[in-house]
Amino acid sequence: MTLRCKEGDLALIVYDEPECAANIGKLVEVRGPLMFNSDYQKHCWLIRPVQEGTWRVERLGKVYDETVDWHHLVEHPDAWMMPIRPSQDFDVGETQRAAQPANAEETSGVPERTPEPTLH
Repeated sequence: MTLRCKEGDLALIVYDEPECAANIGKLVEVRGPLMFNSDYQKHCWLIRPVQEGTWRVERLGKVYDETVDWHHLVEHPDAWMMPIRPSQDFDVGETQRAAQPANAEETSGVPERTPEPTLH
């Protein structure tokens, strides 16, 4: 079995049931455990929204709008999410070196200020 996501990933919701399509594009944290959902016939993860907000949630055949947090135990099929990960050639050390200032004047933490013109 090949999964798209793994526990701890950030993922984008890329598909949902038509009545819950408003959830597409939301960012979630993928949590475990991975479970098989017999209703969807798919492997699902527990998810936690990254941002607070209203979600379309289906329970027992009814669709609700509700604020979802980690305590709601919302599950979403692995196949309906796209994980967001840095590319494998991403070099954290290189990024940190590029962000360092080029000279000591920039490291003072005080931005340079251009004097305002004076009127004579």
